[in-house]
Amino acid sequence: MNKLFFKVKLLILIFLISSPSFALSEDFRSWKILVYMQADNDLFKYAQEDLNEMYSASISSFSKVMVELDTPGSKGISRFSVFSEFKNTPFAQVDVPMTPLKVIGENDFSQKMRLLNFIVESEQMYPTDHTMLVIWGNGEGFSRDQMAQFGAVAIDHYPHLNKLSMGNIAENLKTYQEIFNKKIDILAMDACPLQTLEVAYELKDVTDFIIGSTQVKNFSGLPYDFIIPSLDEGLSPYKLAKKIPYFFEKMATTNNRLDTQAVSTINQKELSLVFISELEKLAKIMLKDFSENPHQRNEFLEKLKELPFLLGENRDLSTLLATFESYYYNLNQRDLILEQIRITRQALSQSLTAYYVGSAYSNDLRIDLGAFKGFGVWFPTTYEAYLGNIKAFNNSRLFKELKTWPKLILKLYGLEVF
Repeated sequence: MNKLFFKVKLLILIFLISSPSFALSEDFRSWKILVYMQADNDLFKYAQEDLNEMYSASISSFSKVMVELDTPGSKGISRFSVFSEFKNTPFAQVDVPMTPLKVIGENDFSQKMRLLNFIVESEQMYPTDHTMLVIWGNGEGFSRDQMAQFGAVAIDHYPHLNKLSMGNIAENLKTYQEIFNKKIDILAMDACPLQTLEVAYELKDVTDFIIGSTQVKNFSGLPYDFIIPSLDEGLSPYKLAKKIPYFFEKMATTNNRLDTQAVSTINQKELSLVFISELEKLAKIMLKDFSENPHQRNEFLEKLKELPFLLGENRDLSTLLATFESYYYNLNQRDLILEQIRITRQALSQSLTAYYVGSAYSNDLRIDLGAFKGFGVWFPTTYEAYLGNIKAFNNSRLFKELKTWPKLILKLYGLEVF
């Protein structure tokens, strides 16, 4: 029976490849997914669930899925491919689901070097037109420095606390780009809470789309059972990146754990070319207004207290701009600021290719549902929060390269005398 099934499938594949309609579509080998899975922690159970999901989805797909998996303890790290030819390999409830292509010792390399080795060797082994990289594991938010006390992703608990900073990821993706003369098309953070302006700006030159969550992420992970089959459609990076938040919406109909999900897709070109310049213009106008009306700072900060904050003193960026608009709408002779807020919100919407937010947000009356988009920015709630984090954010590309946005935050939360 298995031999007959194999022959039928082979004949169907030969027919598809030779058919004129198939030839008109993009080659099914144009995509691969690389999943860097850091489960040497409390997430291993959920890693197994996601691996089973990838495996099931790959049985009927031609797509290439490569996984580098670190499991709890000192057993080492395994790299393997998830292809349909492994369909008879049982792997539920086992540490290493398939025969590994490569085994790496726990102490052989830093995470930064392992990630670089993974993406480079995978491209050499399976060259494709497009690549989606998934960084899977615990996340703590933005940090540029690998030695930062807090903030990173893919936190490894053995043999010692090890993690990836945004600086590590940016350097690796830049090296990949230099070697192969192309970018990683989509970077997905299957972690929380990393979908922020600081993270996106840090990585703006090395990937075209970033997908992630700005809030505590539930344990369902990315909708791999929808993503993997869609690769056979020969989608462009833009179309695939746009679809993924929609896949979360489809998954939500059968999974009640998605009520706290807040996921979005950022178009890096739109963000860097359009939104950032408009944000700088807005910050410049607001700085001038606070300098001319210093007494309004406290009123403005009180207004911001109505806005809920996310992990790491992040605010939803779109809702933050809506709060700015609400505040200035009640003041006279602020038409210039209101117009620039409107332009900045429009530019942000252009940068947000797609988003999905769970039902839990509809129960929070403080959130303007028309504004909340699942893309955060660091905007502290108190002077103490500002003081505790400003050193880390001063080290970000966003704060180093932008001139007025960091000054606005300093104006509001620092001890500067107006």
